[in-house]
Amino acid sequence: MNALIDTLFGRAELIIINPPPEAMSLLQGDTVGVQVLPDQSSLMCIDGWPQADGGYHDLQVAGLAGLDQLRLQLTQPLVSALISNGTQSAFLKLCLPGGKEYTGDLTVNCDLTDSAVTGFSPAAPTAAAGSEGAATPDIAAGLAAAASQAGAGAASPAPAAQPLPEGSKKHPIWFTLLSILGLVLALLLLGAVAWFLFLREPAATGSNVTAEPEAAAQTAPAYEAGAEEAIGRTVEPPVSSTAAACELNNSASDAQMLSDCLKSKPDDSTLLKFADSVAAADRCDLSARLLISQSRARGGQVALHYARYLDPDSKQGSACFKKSKADAIYWYQKVLETDAANQEAAAALQRLGAATPAAADPEGKAKSGALGNLVGVSK
Repeated sequence: MNALIDTLFGRAELIIINPPPEAMSLLQGDTVGVQVLPDQSSLMCIDGWPQADGGYHDLQVAGLAGLDQLRLQLTQPLVSALISNGTQSAFLKLCLPGGKEYTGDLTVNCDLTDSAVTGFSPAAPTAAAGSEGAATPDIAAGLAAAASQAGAGAASPAPAAQPLPEGSKKHPIWFTLLSILGLVLALLLLGAVAWFLFLREPAATGSNVTAEPEAAAQTAPAYEAGAEEAIGRTVEPPVSSTAAACELNNSASDAQMLSDCLKSKPDDSTLLKFADSVAAADRCDLSARLLISQSRARGGQVALHYARYLDPDSKQGSACFKKSKADAIYWYQKVLETDAANQEAAAALQRLGAATPAAADPEGKAKSGALGNLVGVSK
């Protein structure tokens, strides 16, 4: 693993080259701990390094570039420390969510300045505060004007009632009663029509009474408990909403499809079918992030499926995955950690000349060190 600091679209970013496989499951906005040391033998960070818990400084993930780059968004304290130390090359320590640490060389490929930091604008709060303060008198003046208008309206006398013009007469009371009675009758008539058209049940005749059980039998749902024994054939269950959530949608982003599929809690078969379909459609980032994160979380068949993609001797392959003996060994061992009786994974390890996790490390230390050995970095 190596790292460099360079400018992208006029902004400086920390770019991790060939990150560990676990980093491929990170999403934009996730945080990663970073330390910068003067050299590999140093135990202390460079002068002025902004430290959080454990001596690390948290950086947000800005995005992934293919399968070999992880971009992190620089912060102002980090840039200030690099500038004050005149750092051009150093030693980097990376801490992923979950606590695993990775190390590598760091190179600064650009001239760092405070203005190159993403989102850093010290004058913004002052301007915002000034605009807020300037708006306050206008609000107060508006409230005072509204209050004065309300008081004037309350103090002014109500206009006197205008007398009816001569010659106008009120309708007699019998006319008013007839109008009300006509309105009630019209409403009753409309209610009767609505009941006759929409609510009235058809009269029961001999023909439709006989046909009713047959109609009910035709419209009854076919998929019920015990239906297979009752009708003597296999009844297919209704289509699950999980299958719809785990389908390729070319109009959706990788993050949206990954989130929708995992929220539906798919089984292994549905998840692997989805990973294969997005790989066939050249959505390589999505397929890799899905298989790596779920192989780590589930192991078993998911890890076995991913190991076949990486195994140089396996016929299963895709343009999205580069064959690698070391990576295949790591994921075959991950299969045996969750399914010790898996014969395919054990046979593959024997064919590749690697030991099973229990034989290689009886004290259980191989699990924590396998990934570091896989990517060629020290921890």
